[in-house]
Amino acid sequence: KYEFLDLLNFFRDEIEESDVKIITNKEVTSEFIKRNQPDVLIVVIGAEPITPNVDGADSDNVVFATYALDNADSYKSKKIVVIGGGDVGCETALLLKRKGNEVTIVEMLDELMKEEEIKHNTVILEKMLIDEGVKIYTNSTAIEITSSNMKIKNSKDNIIEIPADIVVVSVGFQSQPENVKDLLASCKNSYALGDCMEPGRLRQAVSDGYRIGKMI
Repeated sequence: KYEFLDLLNFFRDEIEESDVKIITNKEVTSEFIKRNQPDVLIVVIGAEPITPNVDGADSDNVVFATYALDNADSYKSKKIVVIGGGDVGCETALLLKRKGNEVTIVEMLDELMKEEEIKHNTVILEKMLIDEGVKIYTNSTAIEITSSNMKIKNSKDNIIEIPADIVVVSVGFQSQPENVKDLLASCKNSYALGDCMEPGRLRQAVSDGYRIGKMI
């Protein structure tokens, strides 16, 4: 996804060359907004990763795909199971495999990336996974995570134990309606866009941001 990094760097350069004031390492609460009294508020706080309803999902060896991607270099010679065979789960699995780990994908649907729109990309990515030796279980559901393995159930109700030093969760994201509502109520002229309203694609978030900017 090098194109995404190019876009991100473009936006960073544009902001640095502008007179936009940037504040980091600051939690924005409704009290903060009321205290600063902005003329316009735009909420773009993103979505939260979904935690699967699986025994042991809160174990220390369980991480979200976003964390695994950011820290891929720290995983070496590990047995890793990725829960979720969407595009993010598959990309994470491929990266971790190329870092020298033994990687398995567990997907509840009958094929990987089934809901993705661009099938050309999914075919290529699936071939990469197979060529790299990533193990794939479709029609399978995670039922228990321990410190050393993960149990799954396949379509025939067979229980399979997969060795797992690390379990990576990639089952999607959910919006933050309550957090968004609280922030929006803090400013009379306020907007919300992006994944915090409904998880979607980058192009839609950029388009919504442009539209709201033109309105203001």
